[in-house]
Amino acid sequence: AFDKTGTLSDGELSMQHTICDGEDHDFALAIAKGLEAGQTHPIAMAIRALAPDIVAETLDHVEYQVGKGITGKRGDHRYWIGKSTDDALQGDIVLHRDGQLIARFTPSENLRPSAHDAVQRLQSAGINTLVLSGDHQSRVDAAATQLNIATAFGDQSPEQKLALIREQQANGRHIAMVGDGLNDAPVLSGADAAIVMGHAPMAALNQAVAVINSGDLTKLPKLLDVTAATKRRIHQNLAWALGYNALAIPLAAVGLINPWMAAIGMSLSSLIVTLNAARRLSWKF
Repeated sequence: AFDKTGTLSDGELSMQHTICDGEDHDFALAIAKGLEAGQTHPIAMAIRALAPDIVAETLDHVEYQVGKGITGKRGDHRYWIGKSTDDALQGDIVLHRDGQLIARFTPSENLRPSAHDAVQRLQSAGINTLVLSGDHQSRVDAAATQLNIATAFGDQSPEQKLALIREQQANGRHIAMVGDGLNDAPVLSGADAAIVMGHAPMAALNQAVAVINSGDLTKLPKLLDVTAATKRRIHQNLAWALGYNALAIPLAAVGLINPWMAAIGMSLSSLIVTLNAARRLSWKF
């Protein structure tokens, strides 16, 4: 299961903005920047990058709610920035003052160059792929179509994403969640395996079984190859250890192997297991 923004996409958003008639352009942008200050999500960074000469306003009582946006106060007014629920706006980011729309931000993004190849190779290996995203369904569908992913869920809160993961697990499927750890931490913790991008926050990195530092999604099918090879090494080592003991113990019991011979044999057996396991250290990603 893939997150979209910052995972399948490169996370380098471009942002267009529209300020409602009668509103102060610079002030509206300054408020938006102030609300997004300190956030590491690609959308927040794209908003802060708009009009570099405009300095962010400082707001009071700023509160971030995962999947629900950010609120803050300045003077007698309360501001909110978050994803629009109006289908006419197709999931654009909107800025409200006291419940009234004052600005609209339309993000655009590019899929990672490695995304198509990675998805194709996973599917060729028999891995089912799907997209779980908080972005508008139309944008999620567009990305999924480009990548030939048949199942795509948009407009999903972190709780809804987790519910979908639980549903798949209840049907006997094992789920690996690939995300950036921004807004999808509960899903990563609920999946059977969490794989995160290198720019993920520390909390997500700590619960990940693998981290893609380079942003190259073709590391995913390579990771499957490494996992399969590691499993083979484990089986080989178990087979060797069991076979050696099955042969050596009866011989030692009837006195055909002296204690010093048994000690050397056990050491050699352990060395063989260690060297076989160490072969994976030479694998390159």
